[in-house]
Formats: sequence, C-alpha cells, structure tokens
Amino acid sequence: MELIDCTPRPSSLIESMRNVGYTMETAVADIIDNSIAAQASEIHILHRCEEGIPCLAILDNGQGMTREELIEAMRPGGLGPLQKRPPQDLGRFGLGLKTASFSQCRNLTVISQKEGELTAGQWDLDQMEDRWNLRLLRQLDKVPFADRLGESSGTLVVWEKLDRLCTSGADQSSVRDAFLKHVEMVRRHLSLVFHRYLEEKRTAALKILINHESIPPFDPYFRTYEATQRLPEESIFVRDAHIAVKSFIIPHYSKLKAVDYDALRELGGPAATQGFYVYRNKRLLAWGDWFRLRKAKTEASGLARVMIDIPNDLDDLWSLDIKKSSVSPPEAVRRELSRIIDRITEHSTRTYTSRGQRFTIQKYSPWVREESNQGVRYRINKEQALVQAFLGTLSETSQKEFSAFLDVLERQLPTEAIYNDKLGGNLEAKHAVPSIEPEHLLTIVALLHRQGLSEDEIQKITATLKS
Repeated sequence: MELIDCTPRPSSLIESMRNVGYTMETAVADIIDNSIAAQASEIHILHRCEEGIPCLAILDNGQGMTREELIEAMRPGGLGPLQKRPPQDLGRFGLGLKTASFSQCRNLTVISQKEGELTAGQWDLDQMEDRWNLRLLRQLDKVPFADRLGESSGTLVVWEKLDRLCTSGADQSSVRDAFLKHVEMVRRHLSLVFHRYLEEKRTAALKILINHESIPPFDPYFRTYEATQRLPEESIFVRDAHIAVKSFIIPHYSKLKAVDYDALRELGGPAATQGFYVYRNKRLLAWGDWFRLRKAKTEASGLARVMIDIPNDLDDLWSLDIKKSSVSPPEAVRRELSRIIDRITEHSTRTYTSRGQRFTIQKYSPWVREESNQGVRYRINKEQALVQAFLGTLSETSQKEFSAFLDVLERQLPTEAIYNDKLGGNLEAKHAVPSIEPEHLLTIVALLHRQGLSEDEIQKITATLKS
C-alpha cells in the first residue's frame, strides 16, 4: 500500500473557511465566547473607519495566553468537537477564532498577556504562501488598539482588511455607513445572545461595551413585567444529562414600554421571535424557531417563548453547527418538546384573544387595527383564514418568505395618501370597487376546501371579497 501526502494547500483551505456562513454579528459573538471562557468580566468592542478603511477589535481582561497557548489558539483546528470541555467553555470545533475572523477580514492579529508575558501572532492572508507559518510580531506600534491592552492579563483580537465591507469602487462615505450599520447589528445581536450574562447583578458580572458604551441586555421573556406568565419548569433527561425547559407567555406588545416594543420590533416582532430559545452555558445559540414541530407561526402563538438549557456534552446530539447559531434537537427531545408546544401555544392564544377587549382576532377580516404606545396602525391579519390556508400549502422556508413579504407590504401602506384622498372625496365608494375575478374566486374556494373549512366559513370569507 502506498501512502500519499495530501496536505491541504493553506491558501485554498482558508479561502473556503471564509465562506461558512458567518455574519459580522455571529463572528463577533464567537470571539466573545473565547473571552467568557477566559473568565473576562469586561469586553470592549473597538472600531474605527479612517479614510474609508474599517478596523474592528475585541479586547478583554480575561486570563490571557502564554506564548504556547496563543500559538495553539491560532492553529486551525485546535481543541476539537470530540474532546471533552469544561462546563464554562463555550467552544465547539476549535475553529472559532480563526474561522469567525477570516469570514470578516484578511488580516488577523491576536495579542495576549499572561503572567507578565506579552505575545502577538498574526495571520495575513495576502502574505500567506502555501505554508502554515504564523507570524510572531515584535513591533506592535502599527497594530490598531494595541496600546489599549493593559499591564494585567488580557487578550486583544484585531481585524484588519475587512474586504467584505470594502466592495470595489465604494467611496469612503459608503464604506463607513455600511460599517456602522454592521456595528449596530452587532450591538443588537449581542444584547440578545449574551443577555443572561449581562443581566447578572453580581460584582464581577460581564460587561460588553462598544467604543465605551455599555450594551444593555435584551430579555426576550420580559421577566420584569408582572403580566409575563411563567409556566412550571420541566426537565428532560438524555444520556444522563439534564435539559431544563422553562416556558413563558410574554405580555401583549400593547402593554410593553416604548423602548421594549422598539427592541422587539428590531428583532422582527412578536410573531417572528416566538418559539424555542436554546442556550448552552447561558449563551443563546438559536431562537425564534419551533423546529418544524408546529405547522406555522401565527399571531396568536406569538407570545410564546420556551427557554431550553443544554449542557455542552450534548452538542453532538443537537447538531450544533460551527457558527454556534443553528441547532436541531434529537428525536427523544423532539417528542417532549412537541407536548410542550401544545400547552404553551394554547396559553398564548388565550392571552392574545383576551387582551383587554380592545383587540380581537378577526377571523375573516384581512386587516387588523392595533393600538400601541406608538399610536394606531393597521396590519395584515395573518390569522385570517385565507392567509392561514395559503400558508398551510407552503414549506417552512416559503412560509417565512411570504410572512416577510406581508410585513413589507403592510409597512408600505400609504396611510397619508389614503387619508388625503378620503378628505378630498377621491376614494372609490365601496360599492364601486370591482368584484374579484370569478376564476380567482374559484381558486380561493378550492384552496379553502382543501384546508378543511366548512361551507359556512367559506361563505363568510368569500363575502368579504365581493363588492
């Protein structure tokens, strides 16, 4: 038998590693995982964009690394997924630092200090030949933010050459605007993903700052509100490991403070953020998903949230991906979660339909009038039977796309133009609006029949479509 050395070409392999699906916010979160594992209590995200050249760094006051530890940390494929990790370790594949960084930049510098020893290593993809030769730096005066690393222990990760932002031909102003937009998305993402760390009241609780401004936590369960309902905690045992499950019914968004309502809307609103929230060591991995255990997300179930805490020795069963942003529960857990869904969505629907008599689910009307702290708005009624019937014919992906399309449509409702036309007497009288085309009406009736609606329900729906 002949053995042939097929060592991957570094340049080709790294270019492939750059395209595993990270966004800037998930990449930054992956770096912060390392800082938390190093017991950092303060993490600074530093950024600047001078003359259209963006740069971003993550600085922590954690334990830091020795020369040998830093070299190992910068080695692609360090501590792998099959090796046992301590409970507080948020790593998974031993690729996070490198893969997350390379997904955003072409120049990665890591400077770390431990026990009085300062070490700096750098990967520059533009200077890399087909050899895994890590550059150890002696001069740090040209490394952005290097002067921010204090005399005590800590680590600084610097991203330069953020080529994914600097598209060819883009002017300095466009690059800066795009960069700041991504930084804002990072802030929003971290406030949710690490909210349980940021909520802690102990002396050494974690603080994350962006250019000296603290990131406040965003609690998706709104636990400070008296109106939030907490259902009894449950436990699921898999392979002798304990999975804790806590269910919440959040208040209707008309009862939220303006700042909380805006934060919820930034994440997609109640309907988009309903579902399971999966954590490992208090770090949020995935959220806003029913794992295909429920047919579709509805407005009525939009108040339901389920917190799931999994230990890191069950990563393989949950199919945790390299970005730590996607999970899939094992079959034994899915059966238990399916039972929980039925109960919590029933609670959500009951809460949604009995919120102060001001709001009702209108089964047949295509529009819903809603009041909030922001005023009155009109939304497409996703509980309307025809909309639900159509959603039932779509795949999960198509359902999300169609719901997103409806959200865009309702946000572009020309309310001011309608108001002006109403005042000017220019709107068509209701009896003058043309009836729906007969062939379209037949298609709708057939669709409703396939969804199992009664003749009486179908007649009520089609009556709203006729002049």
